[in-house]
Amino acid sequence: SIKYRYGVMMDTLLKTPSTSTSEEEDAVQWRSLGSSIWEEPSLVNHAATSLRIQIHEQLNICIQQAPRLAARCDDTATNHDTASLTTTERESATGATVWDAAVALARYIHAHRQLVTNCRVVELGAGCGLVGIAAAHCGASHVVLTDREELQPLLRTNACGDLPTAVDVHVFDWSDEKDLAPRADVVLASEVAYDEEVVPQLVNAASRCLQGRGVLLASFDGAVGRHSANRALLTTLADRGWNVRVEP
Repeated sequence: SIKYRYGVMMDTLLKTPSTSTSEEEDAVQWRSLGSSIWEEPSLVNHAATSLRIQIHEQLNICIQQAPRLAARCDDTATNHDTASLTTTERESATGATVWDAAVALARYIHAHRQLVTNCRVVELGAGCGLVGIAAAHCGASHVVLTDREELQPLLRTNACGDLPTAVDVHVFDWSDEKDLAPRADVVLASEVAYDEEVVPQLVNAASRCLQGRGVLLASFDGAVGRHSANRALLTTLADRGWNVRVEP
């Protein structure tokens, strides 16, 4: 059965290093995802160029995506022709459509909007920008959607709608330590740990945005695979002193 398959590897990672010494005190930082967030068999029509995604009964978010770019990446993977796409093209392709884990994280944020209310929010590897836009609808004071240059037009299209708070779009290269990181109280990341090699860059990017204190909410879908990268993300965060909590 594939029922609730999207919940298997959904992780919520919260809080940079804490001064608390009490397990009970730390426990209030975590919130349960709840099975109601997950649906079957899929949350997104990847062939559509325009999506209307229900986050809640009273909140639907319209998102544009680029299925042709994503399809090129899928065709290449099917044919095992790894040389036909550059690394940048492949990374851009993965962000050209909305992943199911992004829908789940957007719904999680809506269910626990106190996590982003009156906060500066940055989404890393935003792709189509769904999660950050959901945060804008849930009380964030300011949202910055970040990704590679190739995805900026798509992000700008999705960020230009009628949103209740300011949403900016920036290029942010995790691998460039000199690239100015947007300041955040909350960092969002969904399906961005696509390879073990990028995990240290992802953690560094989140740390640079949070500058020592804040919240990281990350999600990934176990059905997609990438289990080694997801494990590496959890391990790297723990090794660097983050308080990490995994929600099944």
